[in-house]
Amino acid sequence: MNDGLLYDPFADLALEDPYPLYARLRDEAPAYRNPDRDFWALTRFADVQEAARDWETFSSMPCADPDYVGVRLGLNSFLDLDPPKHDTLRRIVRAHFTPKAIAAFEANTRAIAEDVLKPLRTAARADLAQDVAWPFPLKVTMNLLGLPEADFAFLESTFGRLWQDNRLWIEPGPEAPSRTASEEVHRYFESQITKGPVRDGVMSVIAEAHRAGAASLLDLTEVAIVLYIAGYETTANLLSNSFLHLAEHPEQKAWLTEDLGRLPDAIEELLRFDAPVQVLARTTTRAIEIHDQEVPAGARVLLVWGAANRDPRRYENPDQLDLSRPALRHLAFGNGIHHCLGAPLARQEARAILTLMLTQIPDYEVAGPVKRNVNMVSTRGIDSLPVEIGTSR
Repeated sequence: MNDGLLYDPFADLALEDPYPLYARLRDEAPAYRNPDRDFWALTRFADVQEAARDWETFSSMPCADPDYVGVRLGLNSFLDLDPPKHDTLRRIVRAHFTPKAIAAFEANTRAIAEDVLKPLRTAARADLAQDVAWPFPLKVTMNLLGLPEADFAFLESTFGRLWQDNRLWIEPGPEAPSRTASEEVHRYFESQITKGPVRDGVMSVIAEAHRAGAASLLDLTEVAIVLYIAGYETTANLLSNSFLHLAEHPEQKAWLTEDLGRLPDAIEELLRFDAPVQVLARTTTRAIEIHDQEVPAGARVLLVWGAANRDPRRYENPDQLDLSRPALRHLAFGNGIHHCLGAPLARQEARAILTLMLTQIPDYEVAGPVKRNVNMVSTRGIDSLPVEIGTSR
């Protein structure tokens, strides 16, 4: 290990601002090993992409979470599986997350965005994380799944409690908030499957798969849970990060506002610049050599998406946010067989909410401490983003 170079994603310092450290890792130790935590880390774009595509060597089993939080809370899913079971479970819902299927949902997404932003149009202050970035994708996800609107408060509360005490060094006891929340969310989605959803949506497809015996009730419950969690959290992180970066780059926000046709590429740049999921884990199935390092079979290897997306070997001036940057494939949604199923929906949500923000509430400035979410090792988002809203509306 290089002298003085320590990568520990479980430490607060790395979570607050990991990008300077990522640069050192890419240059000095592209195949890095942390002997205390007993993991390896890949940070260059080409290495991370290749590993993500090679599921036979870099297995998602037993858990893709760097800290095994899914296993500890009983939140296993097809994200933690390899083929053939991974493919079987993903196939049950895949057709509802294609770009074509998500495009048919666009009017719903816009309507939800309008509803969420309505109170801000006359407000002088707001918290763009708590008031917009978090509730908006939860409402969209619930609508897509076909969950009752009356359950919004329950699901919002449950999600918050899931990650309350989930650091690597904390083993949730039977009465821990995260443990009880996990049990509650399992019971909730199991009930939705066995009793039948209230309205049409992806849950109706999962319920039909249960009736047809396509998979076990436990597996289908966990499919539903991962759609709920991933659909909610990843987009909330994308939106909260985007709101902050647009506020920090007012000239680029003004440039984008002048021509919203640039928005799709701008969203890709926001995803690249500050990935909502920074790192996931794999386990090697055989010994391999990477950058003259011998990585043994059974090693935990962290694929650091956030570092790969700022690799100067792929991107020019990667540490600079440039909303006019021509779109070039990034790894913010992963790659290979585990490429994010909900990526088309996340992009649609970002287009809907940013279009309305830039046209209806374009003038806002950060007006207080920005509180980053540091409870999860793998993700990067914001819990609180207080702003003052201008009067040019």
